[in-house]
Amino acid sequence: VLWTLAYVNGVYNTTHPWIKASEWMYANIPDGSTIMSEQWDDSLPYDLPEPNSNRGRFRFIDWGPFEEDTAEKYQRMKDTLRAADYVALSSNRIYGAVDNLPQRYPMTNRYYQLLFDGQLGYERALEVVNSPNLLGITIDDTGADESFTLYDHPRVLVFRKVRDLSDAEWDALLGGSWETAQPWDVGEPTLIQRLWETLGLTDAAPPQPPPADDETGGKTLLLDQPLSEQPVVQDFRWNAVASQSTPLAVVVWWLALFLIGVIAWPITFSIFRGFRDRGYLLSRTLGWLLLGYIVWLLASLRVGQNSLPYILATLAGIALVSLLLWLRQRSQMAAFWRAERHVVLFGEGVFAAAYLLFVVFRIANPDIWQPWQGGEKFMEFAFLNAILRSAHMPPIDPYFAGGTINYYYFGHYLVGLLIKLTGIWSSVAFNLAVPTVFALTVGNVFCLGYNLASGLRGRRELQATGGKLYEVPERSGVEVEDGRPQIDPRLPLDPWLSDGTLPAAGNESAGEPGSPWTDASHLTAAEETAPDAGQETDKDEWGEPSTPDESAQSVGWSGRRAALATGLLAAFFVAMLGNVDGGGQLVRKLAEQSTTGFESMLPGVQTGVRALSGLVHVLGPAQLPSYNYWDPSRVIPFTINEFPYWSFLFADLHPHMIGIPFTVLFLALAFALLMRPMRVVGEGRRLRIATGGVLMVFLALTLGALAVINTWDLPTYFGLGVLVWLVREWRTGRLSENRGRALLRTGVFAVGLVAGALLLYWPFFAHYKALASSGVGLSDVKTELGKWLNVWGFLGFLAVSFLLVELRGRYADGAASTGSAAGSTGSAAGGRNARDTDAAAEPVEAAGVVRDPALLRWLRLAMDRFGELSQVVELTPQLSARAGAAIGISVLAAAALWLTGWHVPAALLLPLLAAFALLWRRSGTNQRAFLAILIFTALLVLIGVEFVYLKDHLQGGEWRRMNTLFKFYIQVWVMLALATAVALPDVWRFIHSRWRRGWRVVWTVAFGWLLLLSLAFLVFGTASRLDDRFPRENGRPPVGTLDGMAYMQAGRYTWNPDPAQSANSWIDLRYDYDAIRWLLDNVSGTPLVAEAPIGYYREGGLRVASFTGFPTFIGFHQEGEQRYGSQTGPRRSQAEEFWRTPDAARARQLIDELGVDYIYVGQLERITTPADGLAKFAVLEEQGVIEVVYQNEQVVIYKVSR
Repeated sequence: VLWTLAYVNGVYNTTHPWIKASEWMYANIPDGSTIMSEQWDDSLPYDLPEPNSNRGRFRFIDWGPFEEDTAEKYQRMKDTLRAADYVALSSNRIYGAVDNLPQRYPMTNRYYQLLFDGQLGYERALEVVNSPNLLGITIDDTGADESFTLYDHPRVLVFRKVRDLSDAEWDALLGGSWETAQPWDVGEPTLIQRLWETLGLTDAAPPQPPPADDETGGKTLLLDQPLSEQPVVQDFRWNAVASQSTPLAVVVWWLALFLIGVIAWPITFSIFRGFRDRGYLLSRTLGWLLLGYIVWLLASLRVGQNSLPYILATLAGIALVSLLLWLRQRSQMAAFWRAERHVVLFGEGVFAAAYLLFVVFRIANPDIWQPWQGGEKFMEFAFLNAILRSAHMPPIDPYFAGGTINYYYFGHYLVGLLIKLTGIWSSVAFNLAVPTVFALTVGNVFCLGYNLASGLRGRRELQATGGKLYEVPERSGVEVEDGRPQIDPRLPLDPWLSDGTLPAAGNESAGEPGSPWTDASHLTAAEETAPDAGQETDKDEWGEPSTPDESAQSVGWSGRRAALATGLLAAFFVAMLGNVDGGGQLVRKLAEQSTTGFESMLPGVQTGVRALSGLVHVLGPAQLPSYNYWDPSRVIPFTINEFPYWSFLFADLHPHMIGIPFTVLFLALAFALLMRPMRVVGEGRRLRIATGGVLMVFLALTLGALAVINTWDLPTYFGLGVLVWLVREWRTGRLSENRGRALLRTGVFAVGLVAGALLLYWPFFAHYKALASSGVGLSDVKTELGKWLNVWGFLGFLAVSFLLVELRGRYADGAASTGSAAGSTGSAAGGRNARDTDAAAEPVEAAGVVRDPALLRWLRLAMDRFGELSQVVELTPQLSARAGAAIGISVLAAAALWLTGWHVPAALLLPLLAAFALLWRRSGTNQRAFLAILIFTALLVLIGVEFVYLKDHLQGGEWRRMNTLFKFYIQVWVMLALATAVALPDVWRFIHSRWRRGWRVVWTVAFGWLLLLSLAFLVFGTASRLDDRFPRENGRPPVGTLDGMAYMQAGRYTWNPDPAQSANSWIDLRYDYDAIRWLLDNVSGTPLVAEAPIGYYREGGLRVASFTGFPTFIGFHQEGEQRYGSQTGPRRSQAEEFWRTPDAARARQLIDELGVDYIYVGQLERITTPADGLAKFAVLEEQGVIEVVYQNEQVVIYKVSR
């Protein structure tokens, strides 16, 4: 009570300090005075209602004390204090925070000490403090955290200038105080912070570790020998003819990919035995990965080099292995070509069309940079060029001379491999790499979607043996051993078998008449026309009749056409579909053009009505506002919500985009694992282990590649791989036979998979240090459901539709799903007979679910009303008995989540439970089980990222979830889009044949509207992005080239490093273009080229390092993520001193210390460097320290004489 009274009396019973200070400033500061404030804090004075009390009387400047301590910040601080007459500190927000980070802000802390002590030429003119007080007793709380005082009684300080300090005085007080600064350091965690960190509850940013070997595991992130001693690699610009001809470059690049794919085809043919097309289109990605991995491993172990001779030798070695495989299986491959050549050629057409489509897009806008949406192409291009110049791995870091790239660089390395193989200039190849990744994604998804669709309604029967369900091929007999079907490995795959097994030799009839094996009701038209068991027929190498009748052929091709169409749909959904917000933006823009004032409280009604009114207006005199392609990728606040097509279109060659085709390759390998038969007749134990081992090796190889291409992909796809294995254990009956042994096998598989992935890429992990990562944090941000639906509305709608159809038990295995779900006697539950259905239902009834609480009984009755529970939950009796309780608990949990504001997890919880139940159905094909795996994994990830996020350099701020949602949403998109596209044809067929008219109309309208919204970005976003170039009045580059540097020949832009001090400066890029081309043509190796350390997003800095790969002093944006603060702090200080110092002797000393080979003085350097700092280069030239080797109107390049 006493504290409350003191607080009210001293704080709320007095005038707010900001008002007091404002009144004093208007009364005591002369008009026209310059007042300095601090960024991130309130600027004083405030406008007051009294006459002549407005801010227009004064001039205002500010500075950023939260910036990292550097020589540049020191200079800005000096200049700002000299320009100011008064300094106003409205609270302790800044100086109270930096005081806790002495290692990060040594100069800033020293500045505040000197300012408060009056040593900077300023005296304290005003101090306003409102402290709690009662009965004459004042409680001083000025030392409290700013959150306790800021809003109602902050401490206000105003300082008045009494004199200016000279440069010598400034340097004596603060000179060099920034050199020990450690950027991004957050200090030592307290005991409580350590505890919270362990529990994943902390919100603090991760500290930057010092570079001492004993604290970094020996990962110094530095080269083991100086740049001058690095091997010279100059084998990546040998094809000038193709580089200067766009059509020829396109063809040469495509031929290289085709050659890699053809060489890897026998390997792919062997691995994907269960695929109808044997994974033909996957061969390019697999071959590219295999070639790149071997060369990379040789270069990493220093037994080879990242050079063209080693690439060609490795390619020849792979070709030799493929030749041996071809000789072993040439008859099967020949038979495959005769049977499936149309599919192969169609797939080639799909790949070529996708490739050429994005070639056209890149020709329409090949620019690697522009000044407002530059993206990260500079960084990616810098890494790519540095990798090309690196003989060994890890490659040299172009943004930190003497260092190695501490980033997941493997994707850029793979692109560099193609550059060396083709000899095409990297500035052209950059714009061929984007179409390549897009086309590989399209091809891989088409291949996987085609094979999933081929078996989704494939012919399969089940035999109950001892309570177990086993998969058997139905078109021919099989040899049976120990109750299990045994498959003859000598015969090639029958593409129509849904389980990926091989038809048996001979034994054309198995089973008794009327058994599920030979029941005529399960035969297709093709099987009904098949020859009798004893009839002799001519068969080709596939075990098929050499002259199949027309009816069989027509049925086969009908199925193939449907599967091909589904594959195309899957490729389109994954690679080209937009999110709902892409169309939502159009609706909102139309609503803005509305001429009606219609209002409604119903969600969406007001916007819809106004959008219709706006549409009428736009069709008349008005014009639709321009479309912003950027917005659909930033739907959820403070996050990135890119989808694959947006990433491809924006064309940053970012790791998350490069990794997409490799994630699909992993999915294909996982599907091959799911379809792999347990036993095969004639296949000995060693051969079975060998074939399984090969698949495991490629699974580990691909998973490891995901980790080093885009590390964020590792946990999701590792989890999916383990889940596939576990489901396979269940579907083969091994999990129910011996649960302990099955779980042990699953554990061994999981350990082997992740260990194999890490060991295969151990040279990468031995050098890589994830500086910005510090574990998992719990999120307190609740995503708005409406925003979430703007991203996931369409794919989520299709996923839920798939689950509903599955839960109804009528998602057709064949075309035979007839009758009620509860009373079906044949195929409503995936081909089981009535006896199987009844048996599965019995445990549920026997378990006494009706004795559950009332809510659970109601849910159970609701489920049984439609017969779902007995058909969907085909688990063990114990699990089936608990299904009703699980549903009830999930409903209660969803309700609790909804009431507490977690709307997205609440909406997803029941679909997740449904997908989980579908994982454990033995009925249905492996293809359908794989769709359930994809949807379950996607939903689980979507729920997971609502509660947790991976901590990185953004930790502690509003954007802390940005990368988590960015990276994981891409993964979810691939899985959901693939699964829903493959399921859509049968979901559509079921709904339009089984649902009542009213529900059918509702579903169709919702589907059509969401699809239309999702297609909008494809049309409007594409046009908007391709037009996002330099304005025509600023010299827009001509269309017709793939050269990413061509924009520099015409582009012009303005930039001003300090708007408060100077006017904008025009930068004409053609001079940089000519100078950089000279460097590329005349300088080899890895010399250090000194250029101004300026950012590249808006400024266009670091252009020499980016376009050549030559290392420079330091980058600008990545050092907090990729390097130790103790490395970047001193280096940045040295770089800034090198440019700013007028002392030629000091500059010469820095040249020797840093190992400078060339000095690049261009327009940016002239704008950002003081005149006396530039003058020293003339002095050094006179002294013979440097010499001019290139010069044009705006650029001079000096070479250091040694």
